[in-house]
Amino acid sequence: MRHTTKGSRFRSPLKSDIAALIEQKRAVGFEYQDTEKQLQRLDRFLVESRLRRRALPRRLVLAWIRKRTEEAPATQWNRIICVRQLALLLVRRGVPAFVVPSGMRAVRGAVGSRSFAPCVLTREEVGRILAVAHEVPSKVHNIGPYRHLVMPELFRVLFCCGLRIGEALKLRVQDVDLQHGIITVRRGKFRRDRLVPMAPELTQRLRVYARRMGARGPERPFFVSRTGDFLAYDTARAVFIEMLGRAGIAREGPHQPTLHSARHTFASHRLQEWYRTGQDVDVWLPVLTTYLGHCQVWGTHRYLHVTPEILPTIIEKHEDRFGKVIPVLRAP
Repeated sequence: MRHTTKGSRFRSPLKSDIAALIEQKRAVGFEYQDTEKQLQRLDRFLVESRLRRRALPRRLVLAWIRKRTEEAPATQWNRIICVRQLALLLVRRGVPAFVVPSGMRAVRGAVGSRSFAPCVLTREEVGRILAVAHEVPSKVHNIGPYRHLVMPELFRVLFCCGLRIGEALKLRVQDVDLQHGIITVRRGKFRRDRLVPMAPELTQRLRVYARRMGARGPERPFFVSRTGDFLAYDTARAVFIEMLGRAGIAREGPHQPTLHSARHTFASHRLQEWYRTGQDVDVWLPVLTTYLGHCQVWGTHRYLHVTPEILPTIIEKHEDRFGKVIPVLRAP
C-alpha cells in the first residue's frame, strides 16, 4: 500500500518538519501508520497550545509526555518516542527543540516499569460494558448517526477476538468474511497477516450490522466514523471512557481499564476457560499465540494473568490431583 504525506495535513508551525519525519521513515522501509496518527495528535496539541513559532519548547514537550491516569505505561512510552524522534530531526535542521533524555523512560517509575500490572476485567464487568455500548448518546464526541450500530460491535470484536485496537479500526469490508466467520488482520504488528475465527454468535451480530450499514465496497472501512471514513483511535478511546463511567467501573491509578485491557481480558478469560474445562494449557497456548498474532509463545505469557475469577478453579484442580500428596498437619 502506498502512503502519501503532505504538510497540509498538519497545521502547527512544525507541520513541514512532521511531514518530513514521516517521509524519511517510510523511505527506509517503515510503515509508520500508527506513529503518523500519534504525530497528528501531537500537531493538534501544539495548535491547541498556541505554539506560534517553529520550535519545540521544553514546557510543551513535558506537557505532552505527562502520564495520563487512564493510559497504560506503554502508551506513554510511545508518545515519548514519537516526540523525541521529531525533536532530533528539528535539532539536525537547526530548529530549537527539547530532546527528551533517554533516561526519561524511568521517570516516576511509570514508563517501562516491569511492575506494570494490566487491568483484566471480570466477565460481569465486560457484560456491563457491552450493555451500555448501546446507550452512549449519538452526539457524544461527535460520533454521528452510526454510533448505535458501530460501537456495540466494535467493542464485541475487541473483547471476543482479542484484536489490538489498531487492528480493529483498520478493518475493511473485505477483511470480515461473514460467510465463514473469519476476520483477516492485514499487516498487524510485526507486519504479519493472520486469520481470526469468530464465534457463531459474533458472526451473526456482524451480519446484522453489515446489513444495516447497507451496500459498501470491499475497500470501505468496516467500522466507520460519522463521515463514513475509518473510525479514529481518539474517538474509540473517548467512547470507551464514557462507557466505563456509565457501567460504573472505576479503578485507581495503573489499574484503570484502557482499550488494550480488552486484549488482556480476552487472553485471561481463555486461560480461565481452559482450566475450568480441564484442557491442557501447554497444548492450547501455541494456538492462542497464533490467534493473538504473536511471533513467540513468550509474547503471549504477559497476557495471561491469574485473576480472582480463575484462582479458585486452579486451586480446586490441583487439590484434586495433588492434595493427598501434601500431609495435613493437625494440632495436638
